Amino acid sequence: MSYNIIFGLVVGVLIGVFLIVPGVRREASRDSAQKLVEANNNIATKNAAIKDYQDKISDLTKKLNALSDSTESSNTNMSFYKNLLAMYVSFNNGEYREAGEALSKINEDAIEPSYKDVYDKLKVQVNDKYCQMLYAEAGSNYNQGNYEEAIGTFEQIVQLNPTYGDGNALYFLAQSYRLTGDNQKAITYYQRLINECPDSAKVSNAKSHLERLTR
Repeated sequence: MSYNIIFGLVVGVLIGVFLIVPGVRREASRDSAQKLVEANNNIATKNAAIKDYQDKISDLTKKLNALSDSTESSNTNMSFYKNLLAMYVSFNNGEYREAGEALSKINEDAIEPSYKDVYDKLKVQVNDKYCQMLYAEAGSNYNQGNYEEAIGTFEQIVQLNPTYGDGNALYFLAQSYRLTGDNQKAITYYQRLINECPDSAKVSNAKSHLERLTR
């Protein structure tokens, strides 16, 4: 599956080189010399980004090939590189759900020191985009009164980032539980909001709900 993704990326790069770049240059030639300089600079920047992207994919692919020829003891590392590659490709394609799902499958104990810094930086970016997408979905379900659906999604966000949205994910998770009649779990998450996000604008409301539920 990884090779199909990589092949698709290479095709995409070739399309960009043979269709987009010539078009940019033709347009620049019709304009002023300054625009020509700007277009060439943009092309150089994009080419540098593409090369960096290809280098990372190439490196991961080589590791996968090497691991596929080794013993079963390498299965953990194989899984790590496959999921890291899937996460990287999906994120750069704007497929944040797929990137987030790939991230959730990564065994962080298998991360090599040489990849730790890259992984940590990418993890922050993926989680941020993934949480944004999940929060929009959860908020939509909550506003429509679909509290059961909202609970599952808010829980995903809280697992990824407990303080997401200045505690809003915790607060609306607690709200969803309260509105479905599960007061015990509502109490748990109101209390977590108070403890983990003491400066959140939702703390006052959480305390009021907590007081009523614990009378």
